[in-house]
Amino acid sequence: MGTRLTIRGAHAAEQLGLLLTPRHEERELLLTTLETYFESGFNKTRTATELHLQRQSLYARLQRAFDLLGGDPTGTPRALALHLALRHHRRLS
Repeated sequence: MGTRLTIRGAHAAEQLGLLLTPRHEERELLLTTLETYFESGFNKTRTATELHLQRQSLYARLQRAFDLLGGDPTGTPRALALHLALRHHRRLS
């Protein structure tokens, strides 16, 4: 099982990359925002509602996360890998 956790951790770190570099508070905010966005099926209105944010605040957070990820993964094959990495990262944290 230890090897499986190491592989998951490596996968999460590879996919999340620079998103893991901001200080703890910002990193957690961005990770939570992305997780909620993915869990909502990429629905920005629902994400903003669940996070109790105005849509413009959500857009700013998503843009910051996407900048650190090297682009918006929405609608790309990378979205699934990123979603799994977010889940693995939370389980390992």
